[in-house]
Amino acid sequence: MFGYVRPLQSELKVRELAAFKAVYCGLCRAMGAAYGGPIRLALNYDFTFLALLLDFSGETSDETFRCALHPLRQRTCRAQSEGLAIAAGVSAILTYYKMLDAKADESGAKQVLAAAGAVGLFGAYRKARADYPAYEALVAEQLERLKEYEEAGEATLDRPADCFASLLSAAPMGDRPETEKRILRELLYHVGRWIYLVDAADDLAEDQRAGRYNPVAARYGNREGVLREEEKEALSFTLDQSLAAASGAFELLDGERDRGVLANILYLGLPEVTRQVLSGTFLAKEKQHGRSL
Repeated sequence: MFGYVRPLQSELKVRELAAFKAVYCGLCRAMGAAYGGPIRLALNYDFTFLALLLDFSGETSDETFRCALHPLRQRTCRAQSEGLAIAAGVSAILTYYKMLDAKADESGAKQVLAAAGAVGLFGAYRKARADYPAYEALVAEQLERLKEYEEAGEATLDRPADCFASLLSAAPMGDRPETEKRILRELLYHVGRWIYLVDAADDLAEDQRAGRYNPVAARYGNREGVLREEEKEALSFTLDQSLAAASGAFELLDGERDRGVLANILYLGLPEVTRQVLSGTFLAKEKQHGRSL
């Protein structure tokens, strides 16, 4: 994904920040164990949020380990779980397709890097595809649909955003009650819609320079690469609607262990990212990696 789904760390309690770091490290280990070392480069806050969400109502525990990147002291990480395993598989599939997309859209050095990334991650993608074949097929279908919208210059926000929202909401849910699955799908759908639109707003100027399709530009007829104030207000309203719907679904979920972390992300972190993107202050480096822990 893109690195936008993050907590507002200054507002996290000490134990909440420790929990978020533990899941972040646990996901890194799960990705490496299941799909090899290279896929760990795709680790970011978005997939950490997915792992937190999928394990929210389950039984989880933490353990200590010694990380190769931090060899001088032991670190606490979330023990391997169903949520971590699913998030690792989703990360492998989505990151591989993201590399293919960048290979098609970019030029020069960026295109070469994207092509190399796709080659390097193919093994992880192939194994994740074998683990989650139905999900991989749906991702391919939705991305093909999105490509058709892009080629047609689709001028609505909803249709292309629905493609990304649909592939995120279709993430494997594992063994859980059907009611909980429906709530999670609703939550992930609206977070996915928010991700797609906030990324489009953040990439507006770059896409304009490169001559690439951008749904925000197409919707508002913007050819300047900078949103006017009335456009910011309209887009902010749309983004807030998605977050309100996601938050409403979250309130229906049972679970307490990581509720504070998830609530911080939904109620504080994502609105702050919206504000930063629309004001032009969101850091590109953080967007790409989302891994400053």
